[in-house]
Amino acid sequence: MDVTAYFNDTITVARQTGITAGDPTFGAQTTMKARVERKRGTTFRSDGTETAYDHKVATTSELFLNDRVWLPGANTADANAAVRPINSRFADWLTGRTGYYLTYF
Repeated sequence: MDVTAYFNDTITVARQTGITAGDPTFGAQTTMKARVERKRGTTFRSDGTETAYDHKVATTSELFLNDRVWLPGANTADANAAVRPINSRFADWLTGRTGYYLTYF
């Protein structure tokens, strides 16, 4: 089954490309189809600490913890409007034959 049929939203992503003078540098912004669920819950950070999230986003491409992501409706010209992932993991569709990524913000 093609899970992208459920991806009704578009997010904008800028991948971190390096660090200059102690500050992260980012590549060009790209857009990707996603399913953005505005819901609160808890997840675990990579260091094992539990933390709250406000959005859960499903994509076919992995979002990395250092990415800068603008959710639908955010001003992509404003770097402060971007959010950074708390946690990202691979998930299987109900049939187990198709996968996607869940990222928490």
